[in-house]
Amino acid sequence: MRVGIIAPYWLPHFGGAEQYVYRLCKSMVDKNVDVQVFTGTPRDEEKDNGELDEDIVTRWHPYGQVYCQVWGEYYDNLFLGGEPVLTRLDGELDFDWGSGSPAPGLQADDFSVRWTRIVSWPAGIYRFALEADDGARLWVDDSLLIDAWPALPGQLYAIETYLPAGEHRLKVEYYEVTLDAHLRLSSEVQP
Repeated sequence: MRVGIIAPYWLPHFGGAEQYVYRLCKSMVDKNVDVQVFTGTPRDEEKDNGELDEDIVTRWHPYGQVYCQVWGEYYDNLFLGGEPVLTRLDGELDFDWGSGSPAPGLQADDFSVRWTRIVSWPAGIYRFALEADDGARLWVDDSLLIDAWPALPGQLYAIETYLPAGEHRLKVEYYEVTLDAHLRLSSEVQP
């Protein structure tokens, strides 16, 4: 099922509205509903014909980080090879599977995942922090920013980089060898 939320451009300026959209999206994503959020400028709304942009999974508002959907491709090997055995929309990238499996039908060890999403952010210096057990990599706009592949389990990797205003493609790749498995990505604009 696909649900579209068309929010006016002023939505994030009203207290708590951004958090409300985030909670709404996350609750639907947790129920395997494909959610699209579109916010734009007054000019976009004048042209709006009620259809959502099918070329982009989600349009994100430039004033904040509404983590709503991340496209995940899960593989039953360590090298992201072949066809994924599972694809799904995940919420924010904050997973702690412990010694368990990320999903039924996927083994608890020797798997890998690739997550992608499109975000729209204002210009600024962004700090990305990636914590993983076992290995992970982070790309922004096809530039490899963090390469912890191979990695020491449970390490935190961080980097700051300037991003111009506009849409950016984020990609995170992860692999799990054995024992505990977790991955967490955070990002914030620097003052």
